[in-house]
Amino acid sequence: MSESSLSEHGADIGATCDATIAICTYNRVGTLPRTLQSLAALRGYHTFEVLVVNGPSTDGTAELLEATPGIRVLDNPEINLSISRNIAIANARGRYIAFIDDDAVPEPDWLTLLLERMDADPGLSAMGGFIRDANGIAFQAKYVFCDVFGQGVPCDNPDYVTFLRREKRLYPSLTGTNTIFRTEDLRRIGGFDEVFAYFLDETDVNKRMDDEGMRADVLPEAEIHHKYAPSHLRTAKKVATNMYPIARSVAYFALRHGAPELGWNAAVQRLGKFYSDEYGWKIDSLLANDITHEQFETLLHQTARGIADGIDAAFAPVPAPATRLARHVAPGDPAPQRTMRDPTEALRLCMFSQDHASDSRGGIGRWTRLVARGLAERGHEVTVIGELPNNSQPEYVDFTAEGFWSHNIRHFEREAATEVDCLGLPPVLANASKRRLAEMRRVMARRAFQVASSPIWDVEGAAVLGSGLVPTVLSLHTCAGLMLQSKPEWRENETYYANHVLRVINAEIQALRRTPLILANSQAIVTDIGNLYGMDLENRPHVIVPHGIEDIEAPEGLLEAREAARAADPTRPLRILFLGRLETRKGIKELVPVMDAILARGLPLHLDIVGSKVDAENDALVTGLVARYPTRVTRHGFLDEAALDALMRETDIFLAPSLYESFGLIYAEAMRYSVPCVAYATGGVPEVVEHGVDGLLAPLGERKALQDALLELIGNPALRHDMSRAARANFEAKFGYALMAERLESAYRAAAEGRVSE
Repeated sequence: MSESSLSEHGADIGATCDATIAICTYNRVGTLPRTLQSLAALRGYHTFEVLVVNGPSTDGTAELLEATPGIRVLDNPEINLSISRNIAIANARGRYIAFIDDDAVPEPDWLTLLLERMDADPGLSAMGGFIRDANGIAFQAKYVFCDVFGQGVPCDNPDYVTFLRREKRLYPSLTGTNTIFRTEDLRRIGGFDEVFAYFLDETDVNKRMDDEGMRADVLPEAEIHHKYAPSHLRTAKKVATNMYPIARSVAYFALRHGAPELGWNAAVQRLGKFYSDEYGWKIDSLLANDITHEQFETLLHQTARGIADGIDAAFAPVPAPATRLARHVAPGDPAPQRTMRDPTEALRLCMFSQDHASDSRGGIGRWTRLVARGLAERGHEVTVIGELPNNSQPEYVDFTAEGFWSHNIRHFEREAATEVDCLGLPPVLANASKRRLAEMRRVMARRAFQVASSPIWDVEGAAVLGSGLVPTVLSLHTCAGLMLQSKPEWRENETYYANHVLRVINAEIQALRRTPLILANSQAIVTDIGNLYGMDLENRPHVIVPHGIEDIEAPEGLLEAREAARAADPTRPLRILFLGRLETRKGIKELVPVMDAILARGLPLHLDIVGSKVDAENDALVTGLVARYPTRVTRHGFLDEAALDALMRETDIFLAPSLYESFGLIYAEAMRYSVPCVAYATGGVPEVVEHGVDGLLAPLGERKALQDALLELIGNPALRHDMSRAARANFEAKFGYALMAERLESAYRAAAEGRVSE
């Protein structure tokens, strides 16, 4: 069928872009947004459009699509995948049409690789690629060949089926979630046979194309990650919930293709074996408690009914190709034409952060995630390699809702015999660093990294830095050397101190010497680490970019709401909040005596302590304070984001007398809630809290000065009001994550391009 035959039915569907990406969806509002977002990360020089064909979804998919720019939405009133695919084909304006599932994510070079290969070989009508499974590491499918009954022969190498193909008719079978067709060829055969509501739909197309002499192939490098979400036909465990459409498709395929070539007896035997296999598998599901006895009976009944209806459908007349597609041409504006990310403009960055994917991630994890998010929003390609909390969990790769790739791997080296320079790290950390290097190399062909970023803590990128694979910048945070002053127990164990702590410190020094660029979030951290290690970091290539964080919902009016509540109830106590781990470095030994003295005055105050236990000594101090003032001190432990947000909105003063902070992220977090801070002037804190403007700072270790500063804010409502307003204003001006990403972008680009000396 030609494009002109479709035009006669009311639409000009001539090719206006290189490719149409078609997504057929039904009740997948949970996974569809990520699929759509991943298309914005496609890298190359081609143009494309996105058509989303929505089945009769009832889960909010229609509302999601209406709010999504850059796509054209078409509706299918039936739960029929082949009809949805034909709607896309009939309205496509790309020279090629690529199909991807609504629970799948492509690698950034996926479409470019397919288009370049198809353009280079005009004899190809269809092309597929490798498909990774839900964990993003193992493969769900590589090469698949099918026989005339649609039975697949998967293999790792097409040479495997060379001899099989001599014995029986096999043809390349491309999986629907990763397939591209030459649009005119797909239209010529009439698109998809709509009897296949689900299952074997693409296999039928592959078979009919093969019958017409149209060639198909597989390009291994064109990878899709198939997250394989539950649907109306299967559970999260891949257990079928409705066998009817599957059985109907199997029977229809067997009679349409198998019987004409191998005879009726072979087709009957195929269907008998299919039912027998399904019976056995359903017995296994029943014994595994994946289905009930009632579901067992229902599934077998659906299987039998589907086979019967599939046989009946095989005797019905087949619509002419032109008729099948032409009825799906839809009026309306075409999809917006889109361009891929320019490879020369988009930065390709690999970051390391152990806990970036953890719900309880620390400062480095939060920083990494926000840098990755900010750069992704600016059109860059970011991969973050982290670590699973224990080796019992399966490794996984995901494309996050924030638009970057998240890899979470185990804490061991995959290639144990590999010798890698890890800057002298102790074995446990060296092993972890080598694993990160191995993971980076595993995906290097797809991601084409230009630069890497490692925190100084644990020198996570030591192996990459030592290998010279890509330029590796070093971000400064509190390091092992700075931690020594608050970790006397490290020195008490001489073996641990010599074999672990000192080796980590040595690796930090080596990393500082070898990195082409140092990233710092405060001037203080540059000065302090330089002084500590006797290095002139001021004259090493470095940039200072303050830590940024994301804003909160509804930030306006928080101060006014707190003041109004106090005006309505003068007995309402002032809320003072401490947030941090319960350890010496975070100032527990300062907090407790200061608050003890202030609470003893009987002032209308309430202290909230949020943080996890670290050691018995500091825990006992907090426990004692709560025991002395049980109605005026609340110990919350660790709080999730929602609970902490609610508490911060009620807070009047933030008190965090840390003995050292390389930056002081917690103060910026308080400032976004219009909360003034009281702290020690140590490390990078004075670069976050401006003394006398948005908070009060005391000299390090001077508890009386800290107490006086807190009392001044408690007793002076006007001062507290002014500092609260200034806190919010300074947060907006200095500490947004988008601003941080904008500043870091030029630094990473300079490192990637070898311009750090400029």
